[in-house]
Amino acid sequence: MKTVDMLKIGTLNLKNGVWKSKQIVPYHWIEESTSPKFNFDDITSYAYHWWTITSDNQVGRIFWAMGHEGQYIIVAPDYQLVTVFTSSIKDDATRPSQYFKDYLLEG
Repeated sequence: MKTVDMLKIGTLNLKNGVWKSKQIVPYHWIEESTSPKFNFDDITSYAYHWWTITSDNQVGRIFWAMGHEGQYIIVAPDYQLVTVFTSSIKDDATRPSQYFKDYLLEG
């Protein structure tokens, strides 16, 4: 998948299923698919192919899709922000989601 296509998916979710002024994915599906279903730990939950932050935090609602070796689509609706990372990280030393939180949201 191209980076621009990942950005389109993130933007579609940010805008609650609206693309170019047309509702192409039902709003209720965006809400359902990004709402926590399974608590992974004290902070993180999993939804329908989206990870979410479940605890109260200083940055508001965040959900993200995570792919092989560091492919991320991160959506922060409170900031009207979509961020896409494409990388080839072989270990868990530093994830792009941590850079996103540390430098973009709290920087």
